[in-house]
Amino acid sequence: MSSLDPRLNRGNRKPPKNEDQSSKLMKVPRFTPTEPEKSLIDQVNDLLNEASLTNTESVKISCLKKVQDLLFNKDPALIDNYTDEIIAFQSDDSFQVKCFVIRYIEQACLQDPTLMPKLYSNYLLTLENESSTVAKEVILSTTKLHQHCMKEMITNTDDAHATLWKLMNKLQALILAFLDSEKDGLRTQTVKYLQTVILTTSMKPHNLTTDDNDEKINISLEDIPRSHPFISKDDLQTDGDRYLTRFLDFVISPLISSSNLLVAMNTMSEFANDRPQFMAAIVQAFESLHANLPPTLAKNQVGNVRKLMKMYLLKLLRQNEAHEYHPQITALLYALGTNANEIARNMPKEVIKDKKTISKRKGEQDEYGNKKAKLDDDEDVLSTSPSSSDANKVAAFKSTTYNAAVNITAQELVPLLSPENVANLVLLSMVMLPDKIPDAFQASYTPIESAGTKEQIQHLARLLSTQMTAVGIGSGIKKATEMQAEEEGRRQLEKQKKEKAERYAESKFVSIQTVIGGVTSKDAKKSDDKKTDKKQNVMEMSQPLIPVKSAQRRMKGFNLPSITKPLKLELMDEIIQSNVLRALRSEENCIRIGMHATWEKLATKLVARFGGVLHKALADYILTDIRNRSNLAFQWLYEEFNICMENSRGNNDREAQENYSAAMDVILRGILDKHDAKEGIFAKMLMQAPLLTDGSIKILQEYCEDERHSSAGLTLTKNLMSQRPSEQFQFLAVLFKLAASPKEKVRSEAVEFLVEMYKSGSLVDQIGHFAIVNLSHLSNEAPPPIMFKSATLTSVPTETIKWTDELIRQCMSLCLSLLPSNHQLIKNLAEVYVKANSAIKRNVLRSLDNPINGMGMDSPALLNLVEECPEGAETLVTRMLHILTDKEHPTPQLTEKVRDLHRKRVPDVRFLIPVLTGLTKAEVLEALPKLILHSPTVVQGVISRLLRSRRQLDSDTLTAGPVTPQELLIHLHNVELKNDDFKYNIKAIQMCFSEKSIYTPEVIVGVINKLLEQSEFPPLMMRTLLQALIAYPRISGYVMSVLNRLVAKEAWNSPKTWQGFTKCCQRLKPQSFQILLQLARPQLVSVLDIAPEMREEIRTYVAKFTNNDRERLGGEMLAELNKTPEEVEKEKLAAAKKVKDDVKRAKSKVRKEEWKKKKKESQRQKKEHQNALELATKAALEVSKELLEGKKRKHTKDDNSDHDGGKKRKKTATESTRNSTSDRAATPTQDELADEEK
Repeated sequence: MSSLDPRLNRGNRKPPKNEDQSSKLMKVPRFTPTEPEKSLIDQVNDLLNEASLTNTESVKISCLKKVQDLLFNKDPALIDNYTDEIIAFQSDDSFQVKCFVIRYIEQACLQDPTLMPKLYSNYLLTLENESSTVAKEVILSTTKLHQHCMKEMITNTDDAHATLWKLMNKLQALILAFLDSEKDGLRTQTVKYLQTVILTTSMKPHNLTTDDNDEKINISLEDIPRSHPFISKDDLQTDGDRYLTRFLDFVISPLISSSNLLVAMNTMSEFANDRPQFMAAIVQAFESLHANLPPTLAKNQVGNVRKLMKMYLLKLLRQNEAHEYHPQITALLYALGTNANEIARNMPKEVIKDKKTISKRKGEQDEYGNKKAKLDDDEDVLSTSPSSSDANKVAAFKSTTYNAAVNITAQELVPLLSPENVANLVLLSMVMLPDKIPDAFQASYTPIESAGTKEQIQHLARLLSTQMTAVGIGSGIKKATEMQAEEEGRRQLEKQKKEKAERYAESKFVSIQTVIGGVTSKDAKKSDDKKTDKKQNVMEMSQPLIPVKSAQRRMKGFNLPSITKPLKLELMDEIIQSNVLRALRSEENCIRIGMHATWEKLATKLVARFGGVLHKALADYILTDIRNRSNLAFQWLYEEFNICMENSRGNNDREAQENYSAAMDVILRGILDKHDAKEGIFAKMLMQAPLLTDGSIKILQEYCEDERHSSAGLTLTKNLMSQRPSEQFQFLAVLFKLAASPKEKVRSEAVEFLVEMYKSGSLVDQIGHFAIVNLSHLSNEAPPPIMFKSATLTSVPTETIKWTDELIRQCMSLCLSLLPSNHQLIKNLAEVYVKANSAIKRNVLRSLDNPINGMGMDSPALLNLVEECPEGAETLVTRMLHILTDKEHPTPQLTEKVRDLHRKRVPDVRFLIPVLTGLTKAEVLEALPKLILHSPTVVQGVISRLLRSRRQLDSDTLTAGPVTPQELLIHLHNVELKNDDFKYNIKAIQMCFSEKSIYTPEVIVGVINKLLEQSEFPPLMMRTLLQALIAYPRISGYVMSVLNRLVAKEAWNSPKTWQGFTKCCQRLKPQSFQILLQLARPQLVSVLDIAPEMREEIRTYVAKFTNNDRERLGGEMLAELNKTPEEVEKEKLAAAKKVKDDVKRAKSKVRKEEWKKKKKESQRQKKEHQNALELATKAALEVSKELLEGKKRKHTKDDNSDHDGGKKRKKTATESTRNSTSDRAATPTQDELADEEK
């Protein structure tokens, strides 16, 4: 409470205007000219104009409330004149304005019932088109008006009220449909409306007494005359029985919520009290509910339901009409843990003392029920209506048909429930028991005190019978159905007889009345007497009361300061505190004497004025019982706020604000710490507080961060934003913090709420900016310090903290959730993705499914990203494409963008996988050889995309891809890879075979036929044939025909095909022996070499032939088959030796040919050498001739030039000599040739 210590000096402040009454008496009123007072019509018109022109919701509602107050309290005659103008506000966007209009319609109908036919249609229009809040208000209003409408329609039979009856029926059907609504509040209001309808459409017991002072209208079935023109009494009773059945089915539904169940049980208890004829169905409903509690209830909810069920059953037990069902009720009470003494205390005394009296009373009641009901007051002399006993019997039979089936089945089960059979049932059911005791069972289980007794066995039989009847088994259903058919036939016969008797009576009698002013003379006299009494009462009430002045005694002036001395400050504070604390303890006395409101004002004013420890005392006093003292808390807050406003912009402004903030904080924290905030007290304090401080908003944030209250906290924040527009940015900051909360539940709910706001168009810029800023944190190397709140993390250097999955989700959750609404955020996501590390990229890729599916393939932003993919964002784009095309074919625009990006920037063929179904057949077949070289996961995805049918965009029809399953498998056989490595083809073919729903035997047969038609057999064809034979043995006949075709096409020329042929023959033996015996001897020998174990089997197979058949085979074939293993081995060795010799001869022949080639080459080189030598010699001779001729022509040259020319010639001769020597060295000698030949 240290925050409450600072106090301002309030001793010097001026008293408020409403505090010092004596000061008012001393002031002289100042004369001011007054304007002429407006008329009531002008005031109403001004208020309506102001309400229609303003856009502020609070101002609009305030104006409408003032109009309502003027019309209803000043001049009710004007209600009809201005009703249309107020109803026009029903089209307003604010749901609070709509709710006000609904409440106005209700008050107008209650004030002037003649407006019901005019206004009731507005309920129907509102209920069909509005939200759950407005619908709840409509149901609440129609529940209050239902009895009044029935009363008006009974007394008025004109066309307007007939139309009102039709509107009521339509509205009734719409309201009853809300029993299946997802909103608990709507279902609760529907149950209350259904209660009113059922009470109206059922007979009221004659002994039901009502309070004379009770102004509530109680219309029941007997109040409706038989001769009513548009309300059928029989149809109304039938509808009531149907509504009761619908209500009881809703009660025992396994999907009913806890709040609905509590309201429904209270309604059943009231039915039993007001309509005893429903007692059998209600007891049966309680039995069914106890046997099958809804599985959705929590542990504490089960305890509450059982506690209330026990209370309602004890209440039923105290009713005299329930004495027939005492065995069932007491059995249920024992099962709920009620002891015998408590049951005996609640047992009716009349039942205990004399059961015969009750039986006699019941007989009188039945006799009374068989009496004929009156039609109208003006028809009671001449004729009477048909007795209501038939209708009661029909209703009782319909309500007890189910009970009869239960009773019949229960009677058959009682002798069967021996200890041995029950033990066997328990043992059989133990197999289906869960490993852990369910919370609902643990909360509802109570030991059975009367186990083994006759009553307990009957109760157990009834529980089993209830469950059996509910699922439609047991002999009781058949017998009850037969009884129902007999009763229906008998009832129809009696109805026909009564109709004949009525027609006969109407033809014999004529009604005669003496009418005076539209009523009989007797009635007219009664009405005159009533009018006279009413006028007298009005005159008595209108007489003014004249107060008697008491004698006043003149007092002398008294001067207190003249006879007293000033107290010390400490003593004065102590006296003040003791007096204020004593005043707080006097609350009960003030309540007792009716001065509680005055006490609240006095206590809060004293505490607010003097403060100090009084603050803590008042806060503790309020929090001890906040539910009953919430008004005191508001009084205190408003008093503190009043002080703040008085001291605003003054010296004590800051202290006043601190005191108000401290009072607000201590109340809110006390509610959260000591009480359950779910009861709405916390929300009420925030909603109705005069001012929300920063501390209160921080407490609201802490409240929302608690996972137990996160949903309620966010709803409260939403309501605060709508009711406090000036502070909506503060609440928006709270939502932003919650959207980045480390708690998953809180963050997801806050993000969902922000997305709803974004879609509605409110604060779009702020929400989008926060999403981008929060996402941009992921581009940093480490998380920003603002994301850490715990002390352990704040003490650690920022550089050492790394991104975790939880921190990553905190930053990107809002942006990803907004992607379906704002497609431009995909660009920001790609930019962050490029800069992020691997952990962040991995989390982004995992979280893209829902946002990208929400965007769709036609998103311009997405297509632009694919076209202008940033460097490093290829994996992000690829993941988006996979998500978009997982269940749909890619659009042509998307396929073209991906094709261009693959051609220009991303050469990896895997980039085309998402749009494979959008490519042409030629493009798919071209990319397939490259795709099957990747990992099995990639290949499996490719095959799955090509084989699975997908729907086109904006269409529900399924279409296949560009390649059929047959074409795909054929192409996989014909794909040629480097080094003849067929392992990738084999894996792809095996994946195709795993799709058994697509590659049926018929499809595989078609593939093999296509492969057989090719000029060359694919290497893997026989492997596929063998694999198909293993997977589908029933195609063995087709495989035999394939083997025959292979023999005809001389498949032995292809070693791999022939090896597969042999394996198929091994698989199909002995059927394949006939094909093998048709082969030539070399082919048969090659087959036996590959599979030597078949020699003995074929020999045994041939031994069974006739002599003629063996002669047809030929001697060579029989000799081959009759060879022993030693002979076969010997022949193999000889063949191997022969092959070896052939290889040696072939090698020597090759060497000799190589030697001949070398010899020819050496001879060619030698010849070329000789030619070169001759040319060199000729050249030397020509040079020498030219030198001699030069000497003759040039005698003038000196000796040096002659010497240089000689050196040149010598050098040339030397080089030619050296070349000839090297040529001779390169020529092989005869010895070398001989050695090479050897």
